[in-house]
Amino acid sequence: MPSKEIYLDNSATSPLFPEVWQKMQQLGQEDYGNPSSLHAKGVRAKRYLNRSREIIANVLAVKPEEIYFTSGGTESNNLALFGCARQHKKRGRHLITTAIEHPSILEPLRYLEENEGFQVTYLSPDSKGLISAEQVLQALRDDTTLVAIMHVNNEMGSRLPVEKIAQAVKEKNNRVHVHLDAVQSFARLDIKPKQYGIDSLSISGHKIHGPKGVGALYLSEQSHITPLLFGGGQEQALRPGTENLLGIVGLAAAVERTLPLVKKNWEQLKKIKENAVSKVLSALPEAIYNGPEPGTDDVPYIISFCFPGLKGEVLVHALEEENIFVSTGSACHSRHPEPSHVLLAMGLPRKAVEGAVRLSLSPDSREEDVAYAVETLVEKVKELTHFLARR
Repeated sequence: MPSKEIYLDNSATSPLFPEVWQKMQQLGQEDYGNPSSLHAKGVRAKRYLNRSREIIANVLAVKPEEIYFTSGGTESNNLALFGCARQHKKRGRHLITTAIEHPSILEPLRYLEENEGFQVTYLSPDSKGLISAEQVLQALRDDTTLVAIMHVNNEMGSRLPVEKIAQAVKEKNNRVHVHLDAVQSFARLDIKPKQYGIDSLSISGHKIHGPKGVGALYLSEQSHITPLLFGGGQEQALRPGTENLLGIVGLAAAVERTLPLVKKNWEQLKKIKENAVSKVLSALPEAIYNGPEPGTDDVPYIISFCFPGLKGEVLVHALEEENIFVSTGSACHSRHPEPSHVLLAMGLPRKAVEGAVRLSLSPDSREEDVAYAVETLVEKVKELTHFLARR
């Protein structure tokens, strides 16, 4: 039997793990000092801050002083992009990204393009949502200073070959800054930025069962970028302001809980996804599965379909009536009237994209819950299709 509530919108946000909430409560009630204060409570707070930084640095195999805490993935991406572009503008004003990036990548680059004289190359994906290292190399110019690319696409789960891309870029021009949006992959996929030549990397707490309003930016000690904020010396003056210690400790606790859970359940998640895709495509011949074939260049925790002729938001609300929570795609555009820029960039027809639905799993999602959600989804699609055919 399914759980009372089936939540499959974890790529938008994920519920706090109980262990995370307990640590945050303890900190808020007892060790609530300012890490910059000199008294005992400040010293204890500083220890929590340092330990949290070490936990994240260890996962990435980098130095603790290369981790800067922010308010989340959006700020981390903005800090890296604006900071890098402005720092190196005298050397060049050409930037490279892809057409399937998150808005927190696309909008800063668009701003730089429209207001500060930069030129941006937007690489188009193939029909599976993938970008190749060859595409990036062909786009490189003598005045290129930044390549910004995501690791895992948040809408259809394609896993881009970022290791090959970064290595290829550095072999051709090691002065080009490579930024990785790892919001949908951190603590789920193994990422070692120093091994591949990744100069900066963004993460977010609430995607991995941590709190909202906290994230981090990895910035290589060899890299220099211009700050966005000024005032105070916190985070080595790159991101000043009193640290959100409650959120930071919650983020670190979520990392420690997520890592073993992902390792334990990864193969199970792959099986769940394969079964879900097979069930939908066999029951609904007109359905379109978005992304690479399951088990290839994808991740098992994001599943995306298009149902041509239907509206994704209608399906979302139909499932909500059954206490099943999914989305039409990225939460950043779910309330926007325009269809997904990601799916359109993959070459899907607009009518099909309007019927997009995404299921995004947690490391502890139950097989029976996802199976029930998929069965219900199939039923709702059939009902709505029949209803529209009779009109």
